[in-house]
Amino acid sequence: MSILRRFKRQKKGDPTSWVDRRRRRRRAVYRLVIAAAIVIVAIVAVRTFMRLYVDWLWFGEVDLREVFWRRAGFGLVLGPVFGAVFFALIYGNVEIARRCAPKHQVFEGIADLEYVRADTAHWVRRMALVLTSLVAIAVGFGAAGAWLTFARALYATPFAIEDPIFHHDLGFYVFTLPAWQYAYSFLFTTLFVALVATILVHFMLGGIELKLRDIEVPPVPEEQEGASSVSVEAVRHIRRISGIHFEGSAIAQLSALLGALFVLAGLGYLMKAWNLLLSNSGAAFGAGYTDVHVRLPIIRVLMVLALLLGSALIYNAARRRRAQWLLIALGS
Repeated sequence: MSILRRFKRQKKGDPTSWVDRRRRRRRAVYRLVIAAAIVIVAIVAVRTFMRLYVDWLWFGEVDLREVFWRRAGFGLVLGPVFGAVFFALIYGNVEIARRCAPKHQVFEGIADLEYVRADTAHWVRRMALVLTSLVAIAVGFGAAGAWLTFARALYATPFAIEDPIFHHDLGFYVFTLPAWQYAYSFLFTTLFVALVATILVHFMLGGIELKLRDIEVPPVPEEQEGASSVSVEAVRHIRRISGIHFEGSAIAQLSALLGALFVLAGLGYLMKAWNLLLSNSGAAFGAGYTDVHVRLPIIRVLMVLALLLGSALIYNAARRRRAQWLLIALGS
């Protein structure tokens, strides 16, 4: 019988044990979050319904109810799509990190110890599900509010005039490019949030661990006690850190996320190059001599470097799984 099972069996009949108290606290917090989520969703739903009803009445008065229905159609498509993509990327990565967490921990003198973070893993799953759902709903409403940006891109009208640098129709910069920039900003922000959430989950569940040195740290001097004692204690603990240990699954997942971020950053440099034609940094509006002959080549070099680094990280996730590559990418 494992050590953890013996401990649970001994404490099973004790209602005042710290294990039971901790579980009760977590259940109370979970129920409170669920109740708050229901209240927030109800308030948002009522406000949205009232706003749509007023708009429906106004468009009917001016005999333009067709515009209302077209706007509502864009919102009903954009909201669920963006919300579902956000939920899938955030919660999916959290769930992958939770499932790939180490199931056992090895200590000196003990061959195998049952995984001691099972309760934390269940708590992470529940909280991630609730919080990600709430934020996904908010993201969906925000995307639905940007319906006009995508409507302009869908019903874009060409100007029959091309720019002299990229040879795009001018209508592309007026109607289509804003929609691409919105989608790019959304994906980049979502992947960054997914990366941060994944790192936190790996830290909580043992996928990433700090290596500590067994050294004697001198106590805090009496003259330094008081307001600075907290910072002194933090410095003492930081001095014990000798490195960071990454599990193979953590390296693969974080490398894939970072690789996707760098690939998106490369596409972002492409959009930044297109935006040079809308530059107002010179004496006249538009791309000047410096933009074309200095900034544009630099942007192209950065775009290639970002794409190469993203490809290397994706290769590291699939084949190598080296923590050094991951740390270099995080540092950059």
